Amino acid sequence: MTVPSTLDVSIGAQVVYAGETFTIKAPLSMTAFLLLNGTLGEQVVAHLDDLSPSLPLDGPAHVHASDLVSLSARDWQEAQRRAVVIRPLAALHEMPADLAQQAAEQLGLSQRTISTLLQRYRASGGLLTSLVRRRSSGGRGTGRLAQGQEAVIRATIAELSLSPQRHRAADVVQEVHRRCHVAGLQAPSAKAIRARIHAIRPEESVRRRHGRHAAHRLTPVHGAFPTVTTPLEVVQMDHTVVDCMSVDEHTRQPIGRPYLTVGIDVYSRCITGFCLTLEPPSAVSVGLCLAHAVLEKETELRRLEMEGEWPIWGKPGTIHVENAAEFYREALRRGCDQHGIRIAHRPVGQPHCGGTIERVLGTVMQRVHTLPGTTFANPQDRGTSASARHAALTLRELAR
Repeated sequence: MTVPSTLDVSIGAQVVYAGETFTIKAPLSMTAFLLLNGTLGEQVVAHLDDLSPSLPLDGPAHVHASDLVSLSARDWQEAQRRAVVIRPLAALHEMPADLAQQAAEQLGLSQRTISTLLQRYRASGGLLTSLVRRRSSGGRGTGRLAQGQEAVIRATIAELSLSPQRHRAADVVQEVHRRCHVAGLQAPSAKAIRARIHAIRPEESVRRRHGRHAAHRLTPVHGAFPTVTTPLEVVQMDHTVVDCMSVDEHTRQPIGRPYLTVGIDVYSRCITGFCLTLEPPSAVSVGLCLAHAVLEKETELRRLEMEGEWPIWGKPGTIHVENAAEFYREALRRGCDQHGIRIAHRPVGQPHCGGTIERVLGTVMQRVHTLPGTTFANPQDRGTSASARHAALTLRELAR
């Protein structure tokens, strides 16, 4: 955990959380703070890692990277629902009154709120987090606790009751009372706190404590590969371990077999980007490959000292991936949602649905088998070849 040198966490200081400016009302622990949005009267509890220094009022909208995973699933789904309506309106120079009314009816909001959402969406550059809804202070059938009390309860339940350690309800009650005392709030009753713990859906509890796969292990995968009609409509991505030993740039000693993550545009069959690393496949390598796909390639070609053109860049509409754990990471999913990129997973047990990228990886490995230090794919093909002894290529040379 790193605290930025410019981040002031004293009482009364202004900070940015979830793209909005808040005032620190009270520290609840070493890493949790009760925040107040003076404009909206909203109180929330935030973790230290999710805070960033306050920006000038006329500065650009800022969204901390960790905000993508700190928002509740309900808030994130609502932002996605709003984006379906707001994105087409943002592309218009002017919003006709009839379209504004239609959008308001579709989302169940007022026209004034639609206008506010549209302004926030445009100011953020089209980020999904700009459409996150504000929490209601209550209503028929909801709890009657003050907003600050509710925020403390939610944060404490998330940290204790929904953690892998699964603290007892009595521990949660005791910690809520302590935090409310520190924040100068009236402590809610134990009954109210326990009611909120019991109201959590079982699947949500399993997901938070044991991960996404535990909650969805019985959920079938639906859908089929979409029809592709335009460039970057669908980009297939996958990993493979490279059948070649690489060497250190300075000592020229073998350092292991790297992993390759590749993306290919299904429509044009152009390679959109890749990531070559010694780290095992993860959401990071997927993100680096996706970033490489989105950016222009001239910089990469210069880095590798290569002549030629690589004229493909831009955001894909959909990335089509397999069912490995790294493709289910919440950070990856929300990062793609943030920029309007859809993630589609192959149907389980149907590897032919990823045939385009599988063929690319197979072709690449055939070429790799001609390089010094190759390990070959089949142990019977290795013969007496000593891969480590013949290894000669650094990661950069192998990438080239």
